[in-house]
Amino acid sequence: MDEETLTEAEPRPAPAVGNTITPISVVLTFTTDRGDVRHALENAMFPSANRMAWLHQWLRDDKPRIEVWPALLTTTKTSGRVITVGPFGDTDMPLGHFLRTAQQLEVVNLYARYLHPPASDPATLGDGLVVQFLSGGVLHIWSGARPQEPQPDEAGTPSEGTSTASHPNREQQEVIDFIVAQLVADPGYRALTRKGERENYARTECGELEEAMRGEHPVLPPNFVYRVLMAAAGKVDQGARAAYAKVEDDLQDLLDELNADPQYLVIADKTARRYHLRTMLFERYGQFAPPSSLVARLLDATDDTRPIRRSR
Repeated sequence: MDEETLTEAEPRPAPAVGNTITPISVVLTFTTDRGDVRHALENAMFPSANRMAWLHQWLRDDKPRIEVWPALLTTTKTSGRVITVGPFGDTDMPLGHFLRTAQQLEVVNLYARYLHPPASDPATLGDGLVVQFLSGGVLHIWSGARPQEPQPDEAGTPSEGTSTASHPNREQQEVIDFIVAQLVADPGYRALTRKGERENYARTECGELEEAMRGEHPVLPPNFVYRVLMAAAGKVDQGARAAYAKVEDDLQDLLDELNADPQYLVIADKTARRYHLRTMLFERYGQFAPPSSLVARLLDATDDTRPIRRSR
């Protein structure tokens, strides 16, 4: 959400019905620096893959700080009362009021999970979302989805929206695809060819992947990190094969270019020449790392142009 900040609207008391007083409704809104339009949080549209991450980051940055756990408590193991509100609860309380109430009660941990994919993408923040927190021995639940978990179908295959130990659900897959696309678009990642170097680069340069490895990502668990690494490496390898598919037709042009390159001709050290070759090919062929065999062929073919290193 570029250049967007959250603000809190003035509290508006809702009308009393009989002897029951409805809680004061607090509407969270956000405004942008690009205009004066104010959007109610309940009506704001988000890309589905970003909704949980956005909620997670906002509650962590706000005060009092709340940690979001991407899981739900089971009501059968909860002692005490259970209160369910929201579109699928006993009272249709706005999500913004529910979140503000958790902050006012100084809740430390909030539990949230999307139980099914949204009807459309982008979607509202609360579409399919269930949020829970414990306070005073009471489990408070805001339900934007039907309370029951999706069940596996008769064939035993998990339904869309569920997650197993080995297969990501739809929301997790969207995050995986997003991180993979980021890595594939990064020239620093595409310049690497060794498995260890790629994985180290991905883990240190991609914040979301690092969060997932620590178990702190709001959507992606640590056991799916390997899927990101495998998918990104596979796409880069595929791109490199396509980029260098017709390099045989360019060999003579490459040799002529190297023999006329004053920077290359003054390099005597073989390792430095190899680096120069890799850089030239990387920039020429769509910023994909060249095959090591191609670098070796060009290095051998131009060995006679190396300056003679005189001993002192």
